[in-house]
Amino acid sequence: MIKKILITLVFTLIFGNLSFAAGGDGSSTKSNYDKAVKLIKSAKKFRDKLMKVSQN
Repeated sequence: MIKKILITLVFTLIFGNLSFAAGGDGSSTKSNYDKAVKLIKSAKKFRDKLMKVSQN
């Protein structure tokens, strides 16, 4: 009986810690949409630079 309780307690603590470690607070991460918007803006700037260089 006590052995079952201890095993259950150990598994609960181990899996509880693992599940919290897998998640993040989300405050410092950007969404994929934000990353895509930034990438598109930088690509447009790069394209504009290339157009200016090719015209000269």
